[in-house]
Amino acid sequence: MADAAQLSWFDPVATVLALRDSRYRHPANAIAELIDNSIDAGANLVDLLIKEEQDIVRTKKEWRVNELAVFDNGQGMDIETLAQALRFGGRKASSRIQSIGKYGMGLPTASVSQCQRVDVWTWQENIDNPLHSYLDIAEIEQKGEGGERFMPSPKNMRIPEEWRMTISDDTLDAQHGTLVIWSSIDRIRARAATIFSRIEREIGRIHRNFISSGELTIRMAKFRNNKLNGEYRKVRPNDPLFLMSNSATSAPWNELPMFDEYKQDHYSFDVEGREEDVAVIYSIVKAEALGRQRQNPGGLLHGKDAISNMGVSIVREGRELLLEDAFIREGGRSDQPMNRWWGAEIRFGKGCDNLFGVDHNKQMAELISNAAREIANTEANTDASLVQLEREDDPLYRMVNDIYHVTKSMFREIHVLYSQRLRDDPIDPNEHRDPSEEAIRHASQVTKSRLESGDLTPTPTDREHDETSAEDRTRTIIKYLEDEDVIDPSVRAEAIVRNDFRYEFIPKELDAHQMFSIRSRGGVLFVHLNIGHDLYEFVNFLEERTDAWAHQAAIALRTLLLAWARMEDQTTSRDQRQAVQLTAQRWGEHATAILPQLSNEDPEES
Repeated sequence: MADAAQLSWFDPVATVLALRDSRYRHPANAIAELIDNSIDAGANLVDLLIKEEQDIVRTKKEWRVNELAVFDNGQGMDIETLAQALRFGGRKASSRIQSIGKYGMGLPTASVSQCQRVDVWTWQENIDNPLHSYLDIAEIEQKGEGGERFMPSPKNMRIPEEWRMTISDDTLDAQHGTLVIWSSIDRIRARAATIFSRIEREIGRIHRNFISSGELTIRMAKFRNNKLNGEYRKVRPNDPLFLMSNSATSAPWNELPMFDEYKQDHYSFDVEGREEDVAVIYSIVKAEALGRQRQNPGGLLHGKDAISNMGVSIVREGRELLLEDAFIREGGRSDQPMNRWWGAEIRFGKGCDNLFGVDHNKQMAELISNAAREIANTEANTDASLVQLEREDDPLYRMVNDIYHVTKSMFREIHVLYSQRLRDDPIDPNEHRDPSEEAIRHASQVTKSRLESGDLTPTPTDREHDETSAEDRTRTIIKYLEDEDVIDPSVRAEAIVRNDFRYEFIPKELDAHQMFSIRSRGGVLFVHLNIGHDLYEFVNFLEERTDAWAHQAAIALRTLLLAWARMEDQTTSRDQRQAVQLTAQRWGEHATAILPQLSNEDPEES
């Protein structure tokens, strides 16, 4: 047995193989590490090049990623810098405080997380005589006696001709640049078309500030048999705050911002004697982005863009670390539809890394996320959460608590915007309408017919509807809607009376497991849907889909709720009413447990 004093701190093979398991959320996050290096090297142009080859997948030929390269026109590296760049933890002591890099592990760690070999060519004077080095997992595993494994020294070596032919002439800079190539890729398994699209979206969000400012152009291209497949595509900024112009958002909001800035808050943190400034920027949807009155905004293309960008964006040195959905609790889980219509961003410099818990591969700000989850999981409201957690004097928790307050306010304003999209004109039975309106119209007509035929016994609600003047009913409904804080209550009440509705839906915050509640005013049964219950989310999930079956399913589900309202209204005694309401409460509790956990992700990417 070797003397304990002779043992190394690390087993090289075990360490490298462990680093292969660095959990990048997506290959795009690993690629982002390489782009970070390009930015730090002063590049203003980065090309992401993907080579595909056909592979047999379940007896079918499909194009799969074979090699992937990141090519930039940055300042390049000298021999010492290249040697350090491929070391795990090769950070220089002179690393700039403004640089994006953290520990000098981005290039090797990101690369081996996706492939078994990475080659680097770099030049500072002549592209025809670049320096080359590499990292190869197979070679590392072939360790020598005692576990020793030394890196290959950088040497001058020409770029392979097939890659020289692949690189676009307008990218090449004969004086300086770097080419990083991943080969023996064994961790990217998605179809080439899917991975290409996802990378474009993620990179556009992570580096949006550099792209939007014009500091950096990122292009993508696919190659088959060393020939360009399609065209070079510029990556557009994908802004979760939707405040950027010329973005990746679907038309008509690709040219102009889809949201307005809501407010900015600024904080100062004492970090090891330094004063570090942090900004939180909020945005909220423009009313016109919610579409016309009878459109389902979530079903529009820009509505689908918004749902993929929900959460609070955490941005370090202008580069996004993550889009944290732990902040989204108002109205249910993170895929509650109205949460897509607000945005928030925390901006800070690398001096706050330890304060906020930034990890080595720049995907997390763990202490921010933990604070968000702790506050979200408290039983108290956000005013009392810090007391309950004994964090009243913690500036990080106070900032997170402020974010909860502001996002809750925005959520309420978005709910008002939804309510403004009123049904304020007479019904055309031949016109396609949203499921809520179709269910109300159908239930109102059937109820009227059954009352006229004698199949239903009139209730006090029916008598108020049929025997009270339209003017008196309108006044009663206006007063009720005002009490419920519904926007423009007079306009909405007039629409209800004019269209002869006997039912109406109003989203509302109710007790945790309560799916809905029923109230009768002005001859109308108001069904209050609990925006905090999974049923509300399920209804919205169906209504945001564009296929016919989902549309009919949404109508059926809303009609069932109206049928319950009718049944509850038909009860003849207080005891019966209380028993029905208790049944509804228990039903809601069971529904919470068994309703499907919905996802709005593209099935192709899941």
